[in-house]
Amino acid sequence: MNRILKSVYVLLFCLGAGEILPAMVYAGIENRPLNTSEAALLESGRFSLAAGAKYLKAGSEKEYSLVTDWEYGFLNSFELDLEVPFTSFKPAGTGGNSGLGDAALWLGYALGKEGKAAPAVAAAFSWKTATGSQEKGLGTGENTYQGTVLISKTFGKTSVHFNGSYTFADAPVIGYNLALKQVINDKLTLVAELYDQKDQKVPGNNTTDGLIGAIYAVSPSASLDLGAGRGFTAASADLRLTGGITLLW
Repeated sequence: MNRILKSVYVLLFCLGAGEILPAMVYAGIENRPLNTSEAALLESGRFSLAAGAKYLKAGSEKEYSLVTDWEYGFLNSFELDLEVPFTSFKPAGTGGNSGLGDAALWLGYALGKEGKAAPAVAAAFSWKTATGSQEKGLGTGENTYQGTVLISKTFGKTSVHFNGSYTFADAPVIGYNLALKQVINDKLTLVAELYDQKDQKVPGNNTTDGLIGAIYAVSPSASLDLGAGRGFTAASADLRLTGGITLLW
């Protein structure tokens, strides 16, 4: 049965390259360097801090970001996250602007733990603020809200993670994320994902992106990560590079 389930999950991941479109990235269960969050929440009383740098290139435009993400598990079933980005945006032909981006607050709730055949399931609600300047290209200029369903399943050293979300905004967005994690040894884990956002008002703004990367465990409570990705639509970034560190207490 486990072999059959694993085959189904992996097949869904492969098919996603052509059909599955992942979600807008909000604060969530930190899973660097992936945008896809895991359904397994932090245990009550545990605290995590993740910090990373990101580089995006779309045509002649470039964006650099430093993002910190604080997470706390409580009441055995909840996780609260706060994500704060500092962004430098450089449009073509200008010197660019730098400053605080759109901070986001995220609350997750565990609906069910993973079993022998059943996946772990969680639900989340997030609020992205308008702290970043829209005029300077550092934010969207509006508060947006997102509901997300998270599903995770582990098969030995392989795990599959799926996120489906709906973003409430002037231009609503439906999103899907799908990721694979493969443990190589006690230190090294390889990762891959597909992620996108489907604009419900302007189809030309739809994006489909992919990323591959690696996580290296320095210790049981600290890990380093690197990731590289590219877009597959005209609205996607041509190149995405990311790297960071995650600490757990």
